[in-house]
Amino acid sequence: MQGNLTLKCDVYSFGVVILNIISGPRERTKPPLLSFAWDCWSQHKIENLLDSAMEEPEFGLLLALEKCVQIGLLCVQQLPDDRPTMSAVVTMLNSDDSEIYPPKMPISDDHSSTGSPSQAVFNDGGVQRDTVDLT
Repeated sequence: MQGNLTLKCDVYSFGVVILNIISGPRERTKPPLLSFAWDCWSQHKIENLLDSAMEEPEFGLLLALEKCVQIGLLCVQQLPDDRPTMSAVVTMLNSDDSEIYPPKMPISDDHSSTGSPSQAVFNDGGVQRDTVDLT
């Protein structure tokens, strides 16, 4: 299956950027970003995801960071139709009142099974579904 360029590709990239900003520089020994972000968010342990250079945040900031991680995870959903539009992302980021639906487990970002960083293995609950060439 070949990847298709859609309007939601920028949304996916934005989600990766948000998660990278929150988590800070990644060491090779850390788990892959999307998987680790999902685990931290789903277990309500966002503080484990945060950049180690960051001081321990106050409760209010921790809630805001959890919201940003949730939005980032929505942006990296496997299917483009499951990703929000950029206008919806902006609304979610700017609103304290907006209801944000929970994301599904994102695609796997572990490229070791394909041997190439230009390919991503789609993962649905731990079951490999398909490989898409992203180049």
